[in-house]
Amino acid sequence: MKFSMIPLLILAQILAIWLVTRRANRIGKITGSGMTLIAMLLFLFTIWAGASSYLAFSGIYHSNWFLSSWPAFWVTFIAVAIFMVPISVSSGARETVRGVIDATPLHWAVGFQGLRILALGGIMKAASGDFSRYFGFYIGIPDFIFGLSALLMAWFVYKKQVGAKAVIAWNVAGAMIIVPVGMVLMQMGLPGAWLTFTDVPTILTIFEFPMALAPTVVVPVFIMMNLLISIRLIERLMAKKEGMSV
Repeated sequence: MKFSMIPLLILAQILAIWLVTRRANRIGKITGSGMTLIAMLLFLFTIWAGASSYLAFSGIYHSNWFLSSWPAFWVTFIAVAIFMVPISVSSGARETVRGVIDATPLHWAVGFQGLRILALGGIMKAASGDFSRYFGFYIGIPDFIFGLSALLMAWFVYKKQVGAKAVIAWNVAGAMIIVPVGMVLMQMGLPGAWLTFTDVPTILTIFEFPMALAPTVVVPVFIMMNLLISIRLIERLMAKKEGMSV
């Protein structure tokens, strides 16, 4: 197993979410029960990260039944579902998420996406022949560029040189790198009707440990944050337009 920053990225994501949750509770934006909810979701997220690691180590991710199940379109959503199912069914969970986002300076939320510059690791592996070349370049390079743009965008937001609409558009662009583009390209390298990219090494390398943690754990969190923050900013803009407070 080669050294990878991906496990450290997972730790950074968990720590960042927990720190802004504690801050939201401390300044009265969420209740203690809301903080408990986030802690439980982060615990389940950690369990899934461990399960995904096992599936990669054990070879299940390389089994015929898994590869033939169009995994690009479902395994990437498990991490998202851990967070989104409670939000979808519970108004209290939705208010907790709103409170955390409202309590977090927007330039922090934007800067969080700067961690995506670590996509450089995948690009370098693709260039050296240790990872799928087409995926490393077609998705890794745009993802890396978006991570760089996050640092610049965070500065603009901090200086109040861009508004909410620009941040929404930027977040949507960041999400679209993966959904649907990345998912479609991943499936185009896997066995099945869409198989197009067959160069060696194939996209199967994305399901080896620790690389498997990128599409199953790390990347879904970045995309979920893109969308949750965009939705909250849209809610604020609509409320402002209608003269309401949110």
